Amino acid sequence: MRQATEIAKLVGGNRPVKMIWTREEDIRQLRGRPSGLTWFKAGLDAKGNVIAYHARTAQHSGAAQTNPQSVANGLDNGSSNGIRDIRYDFKDILVESYIRNTNIPTQAYRAPGYEHNAFHSEQFIDEIAHAAGKNPLDFRIELTKDLPDWQLVLKTLKEKSGYRTDLPKGEGMGVAIQESFGSIVAMCAKVSVSRRGQLTVDTYDVVVDCGNLVTPRIAEHQMQSGITYGLTDALLRELTIQNGAIVEGNFDTYPLMKITQMPTVRVHFALAGGEKWGGMGEPATPPAAPAMANAVFRATGKRIRETPFARQDLSWA
Repeated sequence: MRQATEIAKLVGGNRPVKMIWTREEDIRQLRGRPSGLTWFKAGLDAKGNVIAYHARTAQHSGAAQTNPQSVANGLDNGSSNGIRDIRYDFKDILVESYIRNTNIPTQAYRAPGYEHNAFHSEQFIDEIAHAAGKNPLDFRIELTKDLPDWQLVLKTLKEKSGYRTDLPKGEGMGVAIQESFGSIVAMCAKVSVSRRGQLTVDTYDVVVDCGNLVTPRIAEHQMQSGITYGLTDALLRELTIQNGAIVEGNFDTYPLMKITQMPTVRVHFALAGGEKWGGMGEPATPPAAPAMANAVFRATGKRIRETPFARQDLSWA
């Protein structure tokens, strides 16, 4: 906008100005999603029940960058979405959220806050289940027994996905769930990983409760789109900075997921009905990456702590 204004001044008069950036300018000049780092700790009793849960997250806040007064109390609800409002029934919970902006400008991403926080928190839920010796999907069902809509979604996922933890080495299924924008979305991803670490995402079963539906096909497409969005960033994309500038400038260095990499996606609706009307445009993105990461752990025994997955060594013996 500033560039177009300056050009219009130079042109003068009432002559129209049309300015188009090259793709390189577009990728390098637009703002990226916020980055974040989260630390977790949990306590279990002798029976594997969670008696304490502690999360500490530090990340960028777009609100603090553009309107510091909006976060005068030090809390940005947007950047802490999905971590401060955890729904699991733990006895004692402590969640800390810290704003740590750098001079890198950021902007809202699809499902702001929920997207990267779910990647952190839903993997940790799996780690707790693993430490407790429990099935990760059954563990989530157990921890949400007082939430009827979550129970509906999780039990439907168990039925539709055929989730298993006993697949042969190199194959794995992983689950994740997130409630955002009034809708609950749970996913089960199935992956295959070769001994050399080549990752193939085979299938996704998705269960969504948005309350009520008007156009099921469009809702299904939104679920597919959200998964594509989440998987592209989790698998491939990153922005690196060198000498104060973004290095990546086109799709050779900032790739999109190809159609041959797209898994089969099966969408199932488990609708609570009533007065509930949830969104569909954003809620599918947050659980996509953690479901895949949890599946990779089942296949290889390796945890993926950061994205993109392409930089991680997933080889196994």
